Amino acid sequence: MESREEVTLEDLIYQLDTKIKKLKEMKTQLDGLVKIVNEINEKEEVFRKYSSNLENLNKKMLLYYYESDVYYNKVQTIEQNLQNVKFEYEQEASSLSEELENLEFNEGTLNKLSEKLKKFFDEEIGNLNHLKRQQENILQESVRILKDRVTIVSRLISAIDKKIENLSKDELKGELEAIKSQIKNVSVNLPSKLEDFERIYEKSGEAFRGLYETTKSEIDLIKEKLRRFAIENRLIEENEVTVLEIIHTILYERNRESLEFNEMLECLKERLPKTGEQELRDIVVELSKKGFLTLTLAT
Repeated sequence: MESREEVTLEDLIYQLDTKIKKLKEMKTQLDGLVKIVNEINEKEEVFRKYSSNLENLNKKMLLYYYESDVYYNKVQTIEQNLQNVKFEYEQEASSLSEELENLEFNEGTLNKLSEKLKKFFDEEIGNLNHLKRQQENILQESVRILKDRVTIVSRLISAIDKKIENLSKDELKGELEAIKSQIKNVSVNLPSKLEDFERIYEKSGEAFRGLYETTKSEIDLIKEKLRRFAIENRLIEENEVTVLEIIHTILYERNRESLEFNEMLECLKERLPKTGEQELRDIVVELSKKGFLTLTLAT
C-alpha cells in the first residue's frame, strides 16, 4: 500500500511564512531599485527643466539685444554654450542607452550607474548655473547704462523745473511734466531681473526685437526734446545746456552733490578740450547766475 506523507497545518504555515519572507525580501530589493531609478529621474528632470528655461530666456535676450553688438555677441556666446550642454546630454543619453542593453539589473550595478549619472547632472547643472550668472551680469551691466542715462535726464529735468519755479513760468510746467512722464515711463519699463524679460516680451510684442537699442534711442530723443524745450523757451543757451549736462554727469558718476569751482573747471576741460578755459568759466558762472547750479569755492 502506497504511503502518504501527511502535511500538518503547522507545516503549511511554516512554508507560507518562508515564501512571504522571501517575497518581502524581493520587494525590499525592488523598492531599493525603484528608489534609485526615481532619484536618477528626478535629477534628470531638474536638469531638463532648468536647461529648457535658460534656453527660452536666452532666445528672448537675443531678441532684446538685437543690433546691440557687444551684448548681442555676449548672449550669442551663451547660446552656443547652452547648445554644448544640450549636446553633451544627448551624447550621455545615447551612451547610456547602449550601456543598458547589457546591464545586469541589481542594486550594485544600479548604484554605480546612479552615482555616475548624478555626477554628470551635477556638473551640467553647475555649468548651467554659470551661464545663468553670465546672463544676470549682462542684464545688470547693460541696464545700468540705460539707468545712468535716465538719471542724467531726470537731473536735467529737476534743474529746469527749479528754474521754471523761480521764474514763475507756470505755462511751461505742462510741457515739462509731459517730458518728465516720458522718462519715468522708460524707467519703470526697464528690466531689473531675468524674469522681467518674459513680462516685457509679452507686453511689447514685435517691438521687443532690438528693444535695448530702441530704448537707448528713446532716452536720447527725450533728452534732445528737453534741450530744445529749455533753449526755445529762453531758459538756457545751447552751449550752457551742454555744459550743464556734463556737470550733472560728472556729479552722478562721482556720487557727489557739488564740486568746488576749480575742480569742476578741470573736469570740464577734460570733457570739452576744444572749448577755452575762459569760455568754460563764463558758462559756469552764467549757469550759477541762472540758478542751475551752486558754486563752491575752495577756502
